[in-house]
Amino acid sequence: MQPINQESLKDGHEYLIEYYGPEGLLRKMRGTLHDDGSFLYRFNNVVEYRNGDEKPVIWFNTNRIRSRTDIYYWLFYIPVNRSLKRKLDLYDAKIEITKTVLLQKTYRSLTGDPSTVKGLIHGHYR
Repeated sequence: MQPINQESLKDGHEYLIEYYGPEGLLRKMRGTLHDDGSFLYRFNNVVEYRNGDEKPVIWFNTNRIRSRTDIYYWLFYIPVNRSLKRKLDLYDAKIEITKTVLLQKTYRSLTGDPSTVKGLIHGHYR
């Protein structure tokens, strides 16, 4: 998650929203901003995260203007693109496998081990 200040929020974009008070984090949600120019931000298609469950809330409003003395406040984050994160995780796994195979190949060439890379991948040794 990447934090974003309230002035940089853009209409039509999805954000993660955290609501804080004197006791700490009170609510955690995800929603799409609808900015109609009023003194409130309206979020549509809202999902609230509570105790590990997702609960649809449909919509809610937050104040656009925040005073420095407010003990209740909202923090906004740009969510991670889930499909991009999955692709990166798969790419990282392929890199780790390649590094391991290259290390094993180097070790075999130094020690004179006759096993092949294909055999190492499938668990077969000559």
